[in-house]
Amino acid sequence: MTKRRQHIFLIESCVAVLLIVLYACAPAIHPNAVSQLDSTTYDALITANAAINQAKADVAAGTLPASATQVVNDTVAAYNTARGAWLTYRHTVESLAPGAAAPAAETAALEAALSSLTTAITNLQNLIKKGGKKP
Repeated sequence: MTKRRQHIFLIESCVAVLLIVLYACAPAIHPNAVSQLDSTTYDALITANAAINQAKADVAAGTLPASATQVVNDTVAAYNTARGAWLTYRHTVESLAPGAAAPAAETAALEAALSSLTTAITNLQNLIKKGGKKP
């Protein structure tokens, strides 16, 4: 398997895991998670971070051309937004009385940020499949 194909496989695997984590019926909740959404988001962020780090390494190594930098940067921005929304969500839920429902605004913001992150990771995957060439 060529190095480029290995990188494509890694990104495809990350996207598959991200989608499974986001949409799985009843995944296990992590210890210390404040909710199922918190636990799922944690998994999604870990997976996205791995894909971003691999893409950065590929650009640095020349496996992906410098023109791929913008898509990588867009993915990093989506990751940072999702991580910020996750931290806000966690802080808000942790401050609630036990058993209280998570506020709708924070939940919606986190879900929207995760959706944007999924789109950014998909764009990154598509770019890698095309050898770093934008459509």
